[in-house]
Amino acid sequence: MTKVNIGIIGTGFLAKILAPEIQSSSKARLAAVSSRTLAKAPKISSPAIRVPSPSRVRTG
Repeated sequence: MTKVNIGIIGTGFLAKILAPEIQSSSKARLAAVSSRTLAKAPKISSPAIRVPSPSRVRTG
């Protein structure tokens, strides 16, 4: 079965709740985390949550 790719916009309270739930789902995969700064995206991570590697943000 193909998993649905899900991205989270923001790294606040809800992201910290949703990320583990998405990771534990057999039907979904955490594909992206968006943040205003590159340093914040991995902060929602823990050993149980596999956040995709940060990449550069293209602006303008």
